[in-house]
Amino acid sequence: PETLAFKDAFVAKYGLNLVEVGPTPAQPDLQIDQLYATDPDRCCHLRKVEPMMRALDGLDAWVTSLRRDQADTRATVDVLEYHETEAGRPLVKVLPLARWSRNQVWSYIMENGIPYHPLLDHGYKSIGCWPCTRPVGADESERAGRWSGQAKTECGLHTFTKRAE
Repeated sequence: PETLAFKDAFVAKYGLNLVEVGPTPAQPDLQIDQLYATDPDRCCHLRKVEPMMRALDGLDAWVTSLRRDQADTRATVDVLEYHETEAGRPLVKVLPLARWSRNQVWSYIMENGIPYHPLLDHGYKSIGCWPCTRPVGADESERAGRWSGQAKTECGLHTFTKRAE
């Protein structure tokens, strides 16, 4: 509920033309309430990756907020990357915050009065789907609260395209 309320307030504040995409209703697996617990990779693919693939269809670029300091899996992201989709279509990935630190992001937010997700004030450092995200301790890494207790570290949104050299 916090995410939905934040989304609505953010869209209203900035007058955004929000395009929402979700899972294909015909997916039989979406009827399984516990898919996140039984097959988190499939859950992420159906609920996040597949809708993102549809959203990016026909677009040439994607702007996202990955940062190098978020995780080892993101340590080499660059501000501008060339990718290919699974279908072999080229896609430019723009990561304007790639070289920023978490502290730099927070400084910018505070200095410019930018609204931020309310769960960040309650111990969350990274926010994903509700069953797969938990608050983290001060000594834990930013993404430690994602898929806690599992080997999973990424939902697939940033791994379904292949980076081209």
